[in-house]
Amino acid sequence: MERIEVQLNAAPGTSNYTGYHVIGNYLMPLPVGSTLDKERGIFSWLPGPGFMGSYQLVFIEKKSNGEMNKKFVNVKIVPKFMPKEK
Repeated sequence: MERIEVQLNAAPGTSNYTGYHVIGNYLMPLPVGSTLDKERGIFSWLPGPGFMGSYQLVFIEKKSNGEMNKKFVNVKIVPKFMPKEK
């Protein structure tokens, strides 16, 4: 598996993030093995064996002025030997 890294914020230090794995109508903890640098806005994950499939993640950004925004990220994990969809 390859490491996944998502930069959520263009200006580090201006926001604070929390993240969740969306399953149906529920917000669950981020996947096992993932990390979220809450201040820099960087999500990273090295999926382990058994983590195939699609994952919908949501990150909630709280800016220093109190404004809040949601950012959705969809991650699809396929074996290396499978061709990627176009």
